[in-house]
Amino acid sequence: MQGSKSCRKSNFPSLWLVPLLGVLCTPLQLLAQESGKATLEEVIVTAERREASIQDTAIAVSAFTGLELEKAGVMDVYQMTTQVPNMMVTTRTTNDNVFISIRGVTASGDTPTTSFHMDGAYIPRTSGRSAYFYDLERMEVLRGPQGTLWGRNSTSGNVNVISKKPDLSGFEASGEITMGNYDLVEVRGVLNIPFSENVGGRLAFIKSDHDGYVDNGPLVDRGNDADDFSIRGHLLWDISDDTSLLFTVDAYTREGVGKTTSSIGCPPGTPGAPPGGCTEQGASNPRPEFYNPLNTQGFRDNDDLNFTLNLKHAFSAWDMNYLAAYREHNRKEWYDQEATDDWNGVFFTTVESASIQQQLVFSSNFDGPFQAVVGGFWIKDEGDTERTIWNPIIRNNISPSTGQPIGLDRLIITRNEYDVIDESAAIFLDGTYQLSDKWTLSGGIRYTVDNAKTGGIIDPDNPTAGSYSVTTCCKDSDVDIDLFGPAADIGDETWKETTWRVALDYAFNEDMMAYGSYSTGYKAGGFNAGTNDSTRNTNPNLSYNIPYNPEYIDAIELGFKGQFLDNRAQFNLTAFDYNYTDMQQFVVAISPDGVNNLTATFNVGKTTIRGVEMESTLLFGDSGRASLVVGYLDAVFDELSGVDNPMTLGQDNADLSGNTPINAPDWNLTFKLEPVVWNVFNGTLAPRLQFHYESDAWVQVQNDPGTDKRPEFTRTDLSLRYESDNEKFYIEGWVRNLENDPERIWGLCRYNVVGAFGNPNVAGIPSTADCRAMYGQPRIYGVTFGFRI
Repeated sequence: MQGSKSCRKSNFPSLWLVPLLGVLCTPLQLLAQESGKATLEEVIVTAERREASIQDTAIAVSAFTGLELEKAGVMDVYQMTTQVPNMMVTTRTTNDNVFISIRGVTASGDTPTTSFHMDGAYIPRTSGRSAYFYDLERMEVLRGPQGTLWGRNSTSGNVNVISKKPDLSGFEASGEITMGNYDLVEVRGVLNIPFSENVGGRLAFIKSDHDGYVDNGPLVDRGNDADDFSIRGHLLWDISDDTSLLFTVDAYTREGVGKTTSSIGCPPGTPGAPPGGCTEQGASNPRPEFYNPLNTQGFRDNDDLNFTLNLKHAFSAWDMNYLAAYREHNRKEWYDQEATDDWNGVFFTTVESASIQQQLVFSSNFDGPFQAVVGGFWIKDEGDTERTIWNPIIRNNISPSTGQPIGLDRLIITRNEYDVIDESAAIFLDGTYQLSDKWTLSGGIRYTVDNAKTGGIIDPDNPTAGSYSVTTCCKDSDVDIDLFGPAADIGDETWKETTWRVALDYAFNEDMMAYGSYSTGYKAGGFNAGTNDSTRNTNPNLSYNIPYNPEYIDAIELGFKGQFLDNRAQFNLTAFDYNYTDMQQFVVAISPDGVNNLTATFNVGKTTIRGVEMESTLLFGDSGRASLVVGYLDAVFDELSGVDNPMTLGQDNADLSGNTPINAPDWNLTFKLEPVVWNVFNGTLAPRLQFHYESDAWVQVQNDPGTDKRPEFTRTDLSLRYESDNEKFYIEGWVRNLENDPERIWGLCRYNVVGAFGNPNVAGIPSTADCRAMYGQPRIYGVTFGFRI
């Protein structure tokens, strides 16, 4: 009883957690009363580019099998937020960009801070990362900068998604269908065929459809819907006992309306806003996460096509792994960002990108206290983006004679054709040395060269020959005024950096170890599309894109990993301290010429991030299982100046030092409970509870409590799964987000019209304030049927 009393007095940050902790105490009491023979399975990961037990790896890493992810309701990368401490996954609009934040380190543009690998191949863009979560062997999430082994754009961490490969031992087939609310229908299938003793193939697919979660009114289809299809094929040839060749093709399409942003009310008295708030609908709509009226039908049409070749060979002392990959990503999106008839900002964007990469890695397999990994990496990514933005102003003037609308008074049209080429090459070396039975020293170093170019051509007489930008205002029905451009977008920058890591770990015994590490991280710089540094060139037909610098992290990490109670309990604890320099953040700030205000990526001077993470699992009774994951963050901008408030006119040049970075809640935790497995009807029946909590966080660096705060939230998932004893059939009923309270995953408050910053009335165009937000998944429920052959 003393344990129960202690649990009830635990000082966590929300009253929501009190009943949770009471539930957590129950398995502890049961453990003292009952005994069982089940033990925790060993989890093998490749966090250090070689197979090793997760408990013997001196890195903070979380790993999940494909079955674990399915039980947890993780159908795409967004649900990973509930599984990993100090991890947040967000998106915005129809572009399907996935922003993975780990330990308060987050991307704000197309270039990620968390590197993402699918079967070893690096995914260079933030778009399309949700297309791979089916037929998985496991998933690994490495927390902290991984600048040595995983390199490119891994200042916050690395995600490895590993699919199931062909099994040459026998035929396999499986299928699954899920039906639920919002007319959800999802079908999955897997076919594994061994063609001979050393050649086999595997094919897997997933088709998912559901109606939108957001009602966009009578004129427009519902938003946040799904019309997705993904397929993956593997062909494996075991050439010999030492050599294998794997060829993989995967593709996906994502159609439908796509994500929509909702107009929300901003605080009364906001400059430029009506007395009651930003917009009539936004100010009066109590549930913008469910209702957002629009008058223009949006759509998305996104697809990926990827080819990967993986050759492995075991030499006498080294294992070789060569990987080559080609990836295409294409995207078309049309969406209406405004929720009223008075404003109708419509965006149309097309993106065509392609990348080619090669990796060559050698891992030692000889005996002795020293082991090493050495390798090289190269990638070239080319993207072509075309974007047109229409902003009709005062669109429904009424004719005094007819009483009917007479059309548009003014129209702003912004067009960009933006080509960018990113190229990166690196070599790396990592090694471990067994100093004694207890002590192990490890370290690594990586040298990287990054180059970024825009596609503009320096030809003042022909500014639209390559990348260019132009903003046009139709002041009258037949007169166009170029507010800006056309101007060729020019940029070419190269960055070189050496990153390294050193770690020392101590093994208390076979079940417990502790480690300490010091590592550095680096992310290359880039360009802000459509921006102009007028200090470099005064020719109106040339626009030198404003570059932003690389970002750097120095990280100290201390960790403990242990197994207890005859391997029926596991407890891992990590503490870290980051010195973060030149963090890249998407903000409104003053341009280099000191005159214009720009919404673009800028470098934050210094940021400090500290935190603690705990991951624990407990087996109790004959079949019970409980786990608790907790993350704590203390993140602060030490130096952040020259930033403007997008909700005020003119230049603020504000000093925001002391503010908190975006997507960095103080507390986050997930509690999972599988209390019992019943033997019924020639099978097993297993209930499951998952509870997730996050404290409030900021969605913009200004930290305005009226417009920028994302409230704390909880999410409770329940399921009941029956599986036959021969594992040939299963059925599961489930509900996710029992609270039906979608969390706010993105938000922005600002003035909309070009020229509003510093000049509230350009060419007679008025400025109006607007606040918008995007929300996560509401309550969904359904039933899943599956079979295996």
